[in-house]
Amino acid sequence: ELGGGRRPALAQPSASGFKNIGNTCYINAVLSALVGLPPFVADVLRQWPAFARPLGGNSVCSALHSLLHGATQGEAQPATTRRLKQAIAKRSSQFEGSAQQDAHEFLSDCIDALQEEMAAVVKAPPPPAAPATPAAGGGTPADEITPLLDSTLPDESGLPCALNFTTRVRHTLTCTGCG
Repeated sequence: ELGGGRRPALAQPSASGFKNIGNTCYINAVLSALVGLPPFVADVLRQWPAFARPLGGNSVCSALHSLLHGATQGEAQPATTRRLKQAIAKRSSQFEGSAQQDAHEFLSDCIDALQEEMAAVVKAPPPPAAPATPAAGGGTPADEITPLLDSTLPDESGLPCALNFTTRVRHTLTCTGCG
């Protein structure tokens, strides 16, 4: 049990892996490593609903969530990495095209993008509350109900990348002469 029991057990990743879309074995290696980190996967999957609407479907977070969700559900078809590659390429032009790339660089960009996207949502002021307008039945139309995302969002230190890839080192210096 990892994380002091705070994270649920996940289904085992699919043995089929990820589909190679042309010189993307570096992406597949990174994704396989991330899928092998159950606490990280659980954090991304658990937090995604609060970030889905503000980030939308073209974000690194959305693409990574889809891949991790598919991998942990044991989907019969290997998941494609195209959406994630395109989202990362928007941020970092070195990943445009079909040239082979460095897996470490991709991992770094992926983690940085995920943290930055999610942190931007956390830092953003909550949307203004829309005035309630009565619907035909006397209630408020569902599309006008503004979800209170700010009450469900963690602070930056509670985001998946911060929880799983950052550390703090505390140093204490003691004078040998006076203790």
